[in-house]
Amino acid sequence: MLKRAFIETADYQALRFTSDFNYVVGRRGTGKSAIFGRLKEDFASDSSAILLAEQPQDYEMLELQSLLEPLSTEYRKLRPTTRLLWTAHFLLESTKAVTAHYKFSKSLQATFLKEYLQRHGITTGISATAHCAASLREILRADLPVEQIPGAIAGKYEITKLTEALKDALEQTGQRVIAMYDRLDESWAPEVGPVAILGGLAKTAADYRERQFPIYPIIFVRDNMFRALAQFDDDFTRHIEGHTLRLQWDEEALFHFIAARLRVALKLENVESEVKVWNRFAHRELHDREGFARCLKFTLYRPRDILVLLNEAYVNARRDGRDRIIARDVERTATNISQHRLEDLCKEYDRVLPGVRLFVSAFRGQAAMKPASQVIDNLQTVAETSDYSDSASRDLVLFENGGEMFSALYSVGFVGVKDETSGNFMFCHDGTMAALVTLAGSRDTLVHPCYWKALDISITDESGDVVLQVNDEYEVPLADEPVALRIQRLGKLPEDLAAIPEGHPGSREFEAWVLRAVRLLFSGSLANAELKPNPGNALNQRDVVATNATTTPFWKRVYEDYGSRQVIFESKNYNELTPDDFRQVMDYLSGEYGRFGIVVRRGMSGTLTDSEKDRTKQIFFEHSRLVVVVPVPILALCIRKLRTPKKYDYAEFTMSKHVDYIVRSVLSLTHAPKYKLKRKK
Repeated sequence: MLKRAFIETADYQALRFTSDFNYVVGRRGTGKSAIFGRLKEDFASDSSAILLAEQPQDYEMLELQSLLEPLSTEYRKLRPTTRLLWTAHFLLESTKAVTAHYKFSKSLQATFLKEYLQRHGITTGISATAHCAASLREILRADLPVEQIPGAIAGKYEITKLTEALKDALEQTGQRVIAMYDRLDESWAPEVGPVAILGGLAKTAADYRERQFPIYPIIFVRDNMFRALAQFDDDFTRHIEGHTLRLQWDEEALFHFIAARLRVALKLENVESEVKVWNRFAHRELHDREGFARCLKFTLYRPRDILVLLNEAYVNARRDGRDRIIARDVERTATNISQHRLEDLCKEYDRVLPGVRLFVSAFRGQAAMKPASQVIDNLQTVAETSDYSDSASRDLVLFENGGEMFSALYSVGFVGVKDETSGNFMFCHDGTMAALVTLAGSRDTLVHPCYWKALDISITDESGDVVLQVNDEYEVPLADEPVALRIQRLGKLPEDLAAIPEGHPGSREFEAWVLRAVRLLFSGSLANAELKPNPGNALNQRDVVATNATTTPFWKRVYEDYGSRQVIFESKNYNELTPDDFRQVMDYLSGEYGRFGIVVRRGMSGTLTDSEKDRTKQIFFEHSRLVVVVPVPILALCIRKLRTPKKYDYAEFTMSKHVDYIVRSVLSLTHAPKYKLKRKK
């Protein structure tokens, strides 16, 4: 079908006949690989082009990621390394190809390039990622600091000299290099190492474009990868954003696409009318363009969605002895399709947009169409009523209100907003970086119909007859402010501390901040964290209390050693604790609260004062209770570390290490020797 019914869309034409776009971005099923395959055929037949086209394997990407991981956890240190690795590969492969041209011998650099290939020739058949991994492995044998690795790569491959020599050879032969890479999401995760691989490739493309060098890289990127790159890369808006082509499909384009497929499948090449072709396949309620639009409601306006839907519907029709589909066939298929689309959404954005899986579940069994105020209140309730017993729920803390949660769902096309002018519902299907945060509470919203079956959405006559409008513009006209993604929000929470006044004026805000930090750092380990849960007339008013689930080594240790099933976090919005603060916490430690309590205090220093050490020691030895003072910079550091996930729980590790310090150093008793040993003369 890709050969006989390929649609030469405007996006394809732009990539084929211009060099304006280096990044082709689209969600799953938007046709990235189809365009890659067609362009590969076209450029391969172009005698003036040297084509480098690859689709990396998952094991190759994993190998390169594993080599980068020990070097650094900072994107800005890893990207220069990956940029030089990609550059070396481009130059070597291009040099190898250009030497085969009959005009190559006339180049002034022919001798140098031939000798260069003898020294650095690439093994035939080796892929780009495999070559990058092999080059890096060889450089790492020298055991250099990460800052010196890019320079070592540049020196080993004589990047500057080779670049000038290759440029001369390409000009002499009249050739240009086209480097295309697809399926870069193999074994990919939105973490520093994988994003640095993509970022290095993107920076290489930007370098060649700025220098007007005759190498034209085209990188096919999935939307969630592109989002992560935008978060990590400080040069995103300068080098990448303006040279991006987003694959866009609307009802007209998809109807043209399906008609072309049907002409081949039904042998109707001589039928010019697309409507007539469609009507030879669809019957009754699905007749004409209106019937096709009815089918599209069960999709996300992507080619793969509508193909799967119609293929399975046709199978249902054939089982009933019919050769044309009807509405019942589509309905029977729509449930499975809906579940697959919902799972695709969660997989694609689970680690990029915080809490998307939890937010989506809040719509189960609800009405399809609701005023925005009801949807936002419902999302707010989800966050407030969650017991945070699952570590996945920690991302709920990153949103300050239901409006921001709604914004996240709007940005990925899950929910749409009614356009007051046209009366249609507008959906973002391109994963745009801008989204709604505030809007009129009376504005109607709609869960996208393709998710109705999976979530048992209740459908009224009004919601069942809606008109959808796809909004594929990068700038969303309804946006009031941009939504910050997970990494940006993790950086924002520690920064919020600076805006909280110290002392009594900011005490309530500081308590709320501590509650958010506890939920964010210890969800799954500590459940049902609450602010001031004790009754208003109770003698003791504890600030933050959470139930110890004993699911991790540190909190299991707290329960086994100190009997604390309910863990206390007292919040003190000043720099130095007083004796009364320690006595207050000591009074709280009884019964289910055990003999262990935590006091979070303000201050720039992450260490304990001498007074705090003395009080901690006194309470422990006189009352057998351990009061752990945690300066707020420790929690802030743990939150920042969440931006670069590690193989271990950094907050768990830090708390365990902090308690070990208190037990081993603060509580250790020093004994003065009773006498001195005389040294023998």
